[in-house]
Parts: sequence; structure tokens; C-alpha cells
Amino acid sequence: MPIMQMRTSDDAYPLERLDFGAIDTGTTSVQLGFRLWNDKPVSVTGELVGAGDGTKTAFPTQFKPMVQHPNSPVAVFVNGNAATGVTIDFNNGLIVFGSPPVSGALVTVDYKYSVGSHDADAVVITMEQVASFAGNGSSQMFTLPSRCLTPIKLLVGGVEVAHETGYTLMDGGNSLYINEAPEASEAILFAYSDTVCQGGYYEVRSSGIDNPLQQDDFADDEESAFYKLGGVLSQTGKLIGTGNGSKKVFETGTPMVVSVSKVTVGGTEVADYSLNNVTGVLTFQTAPSNNAEVRIDYKYERSHRIGNIPKWAGRRCYLRATLPYDAPNAVLTARLRVISQ
Repeated sequence: MPIMQMRTSDDAYPLERLDFGAIDTGTTSVQLGFRLWNDKPVSVTGELVGAGDGTKTAFPTQFKPMVQHPNSPVAVFVNGNAATGVTIDFNNGLIVFGSPPVSGALVTVDYKYSVGSHDADAVVITMEQVASFAGNGSSQMFTLPSRCLTPIKLLVGGVEVAHETGYTLMDGGNSLYINEAPEASEAILFAYSDTVCQGGYYEVRSSGIDNPLQQDDFADDEESAFYKLGGVLSQTGKLIGTGNGSKKVFETGTPMVVSVSKVTVGGTEVADYSLNNVTGVLTFQTAPSNNAEVRIDYKYERSHRIGNIPKWAGRRCYLRATLPYDAPNAVLTARLRVISQ
């Protein structure tokens, strides 16, 4: 799967959140930049991987997997001279000689490495509030940092817990009650939409790319407009297309589908479809008949889909916050979530 990494605008450090500070009612903040990489490659120069003993032929690198791309060659040297007769095991980080280097010869290598990813064809940015706690074996009630309007997901020990049957919201949405007390030190992660999220105060755009390996089929989004993020919205009876007897794939037009309550074809409710929740694409087993309207009732997270990101490449994005005149002055901290396929 893609390995998405959010970093500072100067690409110097990993980034977990963006802090805006105080924002006055009726104003728009400055835009804060960040970079979104899909498994950023890291360069290593002159790494000493060992010394020859006259018999040894395989020398491991410190990091793996190594980047395997025509524009990222691996350079191997023996006593400072370019080596020949060498093969590279990129996945396992091994330099393998056809003939062993002589005793005492120093083997060094220049290369790039990464975590190990694949291309991301669908990349969606959204915003949510996240509360994290640790269980103690007895507590079931947890106070949220802001009022929950719509729950998105609860994970306890990495396992998703169902709403209503597994947890409820209490105190007007200010507290989370888990039906079964989490074990001691068990991680609790609750994602939800609060007033800030639901208000659509955050906006994002994508403009600029990082393409160190000069990969093809990777173009700049060049967005100048900002797109609102956050909150859970609903659509009822939305027309997403008309059948022609052969078409099976229909797009909702909104990524990050949370739930679907009804799909109708020609006014009749159907269930013979699959859904990609990230892209919002609906695929029928049987193509809707000619002129049959396809409509859907569903909920979705307000989000923005940006362009594809191949592995070892990245996009430059910008986030800002806008507070309407009827909103309270606030200190805002963005909790961005990036979903990719």
C-alpha cells in the first residue's frame, strides 16, 4: 500500500499537525504549506559496507529496501574505484560481487532507500478531530477535547468498535462512553467531527510537485482555488447517472463515503453493487437498463481528492482557515488525515 508522509513546507521535518494560532472572526488565515510524500527516498553517500577477505561476495547495506529506478543508480566502489561484476539485491539491501574483493579492500556504496511503497492513484485529504486515551482496565467514560457532532471511527487496541452497540456519546457529545472498559494501557483513538470540522473552516489546495527521479505520468495539480475540508454531510436522492444497458460504474462525485442508506435504479431499491468508500465509485453487478436513473442516499466526509502520487514523489499543499462572522474567535489546530489507494 502507499506510504504517505506529511512533512514541513521546507521538507526538513516530519509533520503531525499545523497550528494557526489565534484567528479573528470574519478573517482568513495565512496559508500554511506542507509536503505530502509517497515514501520519500533518502540518499546515502559513501556508506562503508565492509572489507574484503578474499572469499566474501555479499555485503549488506545499512538500510533497505533500496530504490530501484533508472534515475537512481547504485554506485559501488572498491578502494575508491568503481566496481564491476556487481549485482544488486534491492529488496534485501545486498551488494553481490561475481568475484570476491581481495583481502582488506574497502567496499563503499552510494544509493537511495525508502520504506517500500507502491503508487497512489487515489489521494484524498480530509480533516477531523482526534482524541486519544489509554485504558486502565476499569474506566469507560472519557472526556473529549471538543464536542462531538458526528462520530467517524473508534479504535480500541487497533480494533474498530461499532457505534451504538460498542460505544455511545454522552453529556451532549462532550464525553465518550465505551460499553466494555478498555484493558490497562490499551490505546484508544476516537476520530470525530466537531463544530470546527462541520463548519468547513479549513481549506486546502495542491500546487507544486517533488519528483526527484523525474518519473513520467506525474503532473502538477496547479490549483489556485481552495477546497473546504471536514465535517460529515449527507445527500438524499442524488442523481449520479442514467443507465444505458452496459455501463456499470457510476461516481458519486464525492470521495470518503461514510455510509450508504439506499441506492435506487429506475425508482427501485437495489443491493447488487460494490462501493469504493475512498473514491466514491459505485460498481453494479448488472448494468442499469437504458434511461434508468441511478440515485443514492448517503453520508460522506467533506474532503478533497488531489492528483496521483507515484512512489518516491510528492505534492506540495497549502492549508488555510476561514472563520465566518458568526463564529467565535478561536485558536485552531488542524488534524489532517490523508487516505490513499
